[in-house]
Amino acid sequence: MLKVTLLEFIIRGIPEGFIFILANFAFAKKKIVWVPFVVSSIILIMFTYGVRFLDINFGVHTILNLICLIFLSVFFIKIDLYTAVKGSMITTLGMFAVEAISVLVLQAIYGDNLAKIIEDPIQKAIAGSPGFFLFGIIIIALYFHMTRKPIKGSKDGTTGEQSSK
Repeated sequence: MLKVTLLEFIIRGIPEGFIFILANFAFAKKKIVWVPFVVSSIILIMFTYGVRFLDINFGVHTILNLICLIFLSVFFIKIDLYTAVKGSMITTLGMFAVEAISVLVLQAIYGDNLAKIIEDPIQKAIAGSPGFFLFGIIIIALYFHMTRKPIKGSKDGTTGEQSSK
């Protein structure tokens, strides 16, 4: 069982659910439809929180959360299966990469005291926040990049006008 406190759930779990759903909107190049976005996020958040109480190995939690994310993306958000799987996998791997970098930075800063910080839920949530915020900014930027419309009359999104000299 992966113990998670209410504070960690509020600081990390709730925003993470919204970010993961937003990432699938980005990979599908779909504008946010608010009702499916909010409902899917809340279901994912509750599912993820519930899975943490199961007495299963760590990797199984990730697989179950991926399955839930893919299911929600296909059936609630109406994203095709391939895009949902691709987006979910890339988002999860990206999150793992950002967390790994965050742990390396924290290890460099705190050294041997990192284990004590991770044991305290409040300090753990605060110490992990910069990495999570970075991940959130990346996903939000990806969403705006992927959903922007190219300028009319251009295949590559540019205006097609040349500067006059």
